[in-house]
Formats: sequence, structure tokens, C-alpha cells
Amino acid sequence: MAVLDHIVTNTPGFLPRIGNAIIQATMSFAQARSRSAEVEYYQAMSDEELQARGLRRDDIVRHVFRDQISF
Repeated sequence: MAVLDHIVTNTPGFLPRIGNAIIQATMSFAQARSRSAEVEYYQAMSDEELQARGLRRDDIVRHVFRDQISF
């Protein structure tokens, strides 16, 4: 029977974790800005233009974030 003296993990070190956190934060910020711009794009449309796309003004946020949030 074997006895484990230690457990080997593949956890990245401190600096790689910090680097990954910065990259994730930057990507999240860029995605949020992109979605905000898309919301503003739809909000600038007239009700007739929205209707032509099958949207109502109340549906804009739901439409833009449809892949992130299920309402």
C-alpha cells in the first residue's frame, strides 16, 4: 500500500494569478462597454425602427444581454 507524502497541484503561482485577474477584468470591462454601446444604439432608434426588428423599447436590455441573463 502506498502512502502519499504530498499532493502535487497545478495551481499557478501568485504573479500568474494576478496577471490572469487583470486580463479577466480588462476583458469584462471591454465587453460591458460593447454592450452599453449596443443598448445606446437601440435606444437611439425610433419605435418604428425597433418594431421592424421585432423589438419594443422595453425589450432592449433583454435583447442585448439575452446570452447572459435568462428573464
